[in-house]
Amino acid sequence: MQYEWLKKLPNLEIVVDYIEEFFRKKNFAVETSPQDVKTKIRILALPTEKSEIGQLIRIEVSETLKGTSVDFMPTSRADESIRLGMLTQMMFGGLLMAKSANTKEKLDALETEFWNDLQEFIASQHGQVT
Repeated sequence: MQYEWLKKLPNLEIVVDYIEEFFRKKNFAVETSPQDVKTKIRILALPTEKSEIGQLIRIEVSETLKGTSVDFMPTSRADESIRLGMLTQMMFGGLLMAKSANTKEKLDALETEFWNDLQEFIASQHGQVT
């Protein structure tokens, strides 16, 4: 999912630092790779043994003509596992499907928390409203 705020921040690094810290608190290892430090930065949140969710999450922070954009892109393993679980439900009693549904619920909850926290953070920042 992607959101765009009609607010240009003076420095994308402020948002990137906040996002990195959010995922570190959730026990993810974080790697950041600047595409163009002034206009686009990619963040990878890598699951660890302590992470509640075992999925890689990609986040892209960019400056747009209208403001600041953040794109939250989880890998689609949970959705694929749910489909596979439906096919094998009769054989294994739906264990894979139940596990995948639980993972998807946790991922959805994490994403909701991410957007709520980020919205509050960006609203509190000084920037130029376009």
